Formats: sequence, C-alpha cells, structure tokens
Amino acid sequence: MVSHKKFPILKDNRTLILLCLFLFVAYVLYKNIVGSVYLRKKDRINVVFYGSHTVFYSLGKNDISYFFTIPSNVEVEIPGGYGQYRIGALGKLVSLEKKNEIFKKVFSAATSSFVDLYFYPKTNAIYYGNASTQKFIPSATMILLNSSNANLIDRLLLWFFFLQKPTNQFKEISDLPQEKESNKALFDRIGFFKEYQGFFYEKAYRIISDRVQILYTENYKTALLISNILEGEGIQVVDLSQNKKSQRGCKVIYNIQNTNDVTPRDIKTFFGCTIEKGETDVSDIILILGDLEKGWSVE
Repeated sequence: MVSHKKFPILKDNRTLILLCLFLFVAYVLYKNIVGSVYLRKKDRINVVFYGSHTVFYSLGKNDISYFFTIPSNVEVEIPGGYGQYRIGALGKLVSLEKKNEIFKKVFSAATSSFVDLYFYPKTNAIYYGNASTQKFIPSATMILLNSSNANLIDRLLLWFFFLQKPTNQFKEISDLPQEKESNKALFDRIGFFKEYQGFFYEKAYRIISDRVQILYTENYKTALLISNILEGEGIQVVDLSQNKKSQRGCKVIYNIQNTNDVTPRDIKTFFGCTIEKGETDVSDIILILGDLEKGWSVE
C-alpha cells in the first residue's frame, strides 16, 4: 500500500505565505531606508509643499529652519523651455506634461538650492489669488497622503520633525524679490540668489571646499542657472566653459586625489548624471551638462 503523507513544508501553506510576506516587507523597508533623503548625512533638507498655499522650507536638523510662501499669482520661470507660469497653474502644467520633476526644477531654480522633497495635491486644480503670509506648518494629511517624491520613511521622519521642532526655530523670509511687468508679478530668482545666498548652505560642502567647472555646449544662461544652484548649496563654481563636443546625458568627473566623494556623489544624484573618476585641470570636479541643457534650459 502506497503512503500519501505530505511533506511538512507543504502541509501548511501559511508558513510559505508568511515567509514570502516577511521577505517582501523586509525588501520594501530596505529600499525605503536606502532611498531615504532624510537619512542621508545632510544637515539641511529643502522641502516644497505645493497647493493653494505654496511653501518652501529649508529645514535645519540642528539649526534654524527657514520658510517662505509664494502667492499663487506670482509667475516663476520654468526650466526646460516652458517660459513663465503662475505658481497657481504649475500643478496643471505638471499634470499635462506628466513630469512631476518639474516641481523640483522650478523651486530649485527659484531658490538656488537642491530641492530634496516636494509634495502636491492629487488633484490638478488651478489656484488664484494671494496666499496668506501667516506662519504655516504642514498637516499630517499633507505629509502622509499627498503625492510626493518622498518614500514612506521620509514622510514619517518629516512628520516627526515638524512635530518636535520648536516654533521659534522657524524663521520666515517675508520680502521676496519681484519684478513688475505690466500687471504681472514675476519672481526675481537672480535677486533672490544675491540676497539670500548662504541661507540654505549645506555645511559639508563648505567644509570640503571642492571646486566645480561646468562645461556647456550652447546655452550660457542655463549653465549660469545650474552654477547658481550649486553656489546656493555651498559648492564653489570656479569656471563656466563652452564645450564644442555634444554629449548625451550628463557626466560628473572628479579627481580622486583632490576631492571627497560626497560632493560629486550628491551632484550626480540631484541631476541624474553618470559619474567617473578622471583628470581635472582647473577644478576638482567637472560637470558636463550634456542633455541637462535641454532639461534645465532658460531664456
């Protein structure tokens, strides 16, 4: 007579299911930790909450946190050849283009800083009028449920940051440089850079003091914009040079003998470039713009 005994591991499928569930949760947790912006060794995180009340925060983990609101009727320059748009219509543009990274580009260009995280409503409403200037702290719903490039770890840590940060550690920037053109209010990003450079410095970049050379193919203004973003972060740009040779993508080349790997790594991560070790002449790091000129182009 043949025995029909089952193997123990197949007798109870729950064991296999629980094991698969545990491995899945462990994998998701690992990916969230590795991909977390907040867990990187940065002393300052720049965050934007877009909506009817758009707010930019530069959050100092152990220092003063700055913030300012941008009224919906103010126009900003949109990198990528889009021209100028009202802040209140920016969400609609993002929805039509299906490019959420426009949020990062717009506010990084406007503030001359690396915008790390951005949050925006799931609806693509158009906002009108002026936002109030009262102090504004994002709600748990905005942090945890709004659309964002932040992962779960970043959302939870950011929520905790706002809960435990003393209110007297938030300093408002209330006088935003603007240009008047007929009946329009234009955000003056060059004026902002000149007036507030140094407010959002990443201390590590200043201590390391790596020097960057930017090579562009056609658009000097785009190279200058990217230079301002790096300088606003505390990364010294020593040269803007035209490069006759076009290149697909963008590349960060760093001299291992003269530079720490933190600065080139963060430039590579923010702009989405490839990175390699190599010889540099007038600087420690070379940023070859390549396709960045199109993606960040300004007039």
